[in-house]
Amino acid sequence: MSCFQAHPFGNHVKFEFLRNQSHPGLVLHITIKKVKEIVKSSSGEVYVRVGAGKQKIDSPEKLKRLELDKGIVTFENEWVEIPLPRIENSLSILNFLINVIPSGEPLTYLSNQDLIKDGHARVCGVLLFCDEPAVFLPKRSSVKIMRYRTRDVDIGREFWKEPSHD
Repeated sequence: MSCFQAHPFGNHVKFEFLRNQSHPGLVLHITIKKVKEIVKSSSGEVYVRVGAGKQKIDSPEKLKRLELDKGIVTFENEWVEIPLPRIENSLSILNFLINVIPSGEPLTYLSNQDLIKDGHARVCGVLLFCDEPAVFLPKRSSVKIMRYRTRDVDIGREFWKEPSHD
């Protein structure tokens, strides 16, 4: 049985034997690559490295947190319950459509962009087009608007101007 058959990681693991002409024997060098997806153990369980040890992911909440941490899922694409008129009749979507797609209808646009369905909206849709997103996303997200102190094409963080809180 080869190492690849004995281990469930498959192509995430590289095995190589090292030899030194001045010393007898071989050294097995194992390289485990970081992967974006969650890899389960041979028993189907999920673990994360914590220091020199490992911690079992034993709840759906912890698994969801791991998916967010690894970037497998993003908060912006989660669905939140919202009365659809709060997003489809908002001043934000109406102003956007008037300026970008004058003949567009809010409901059609939001549906075609996969931002709403069945009384739910994606977090990104709420942030972009709901007039009061904090009502539906309390303590989970925010939008910070920064202005630059220059009109130069080559700009960076050193030109940011903190917004005034008047």
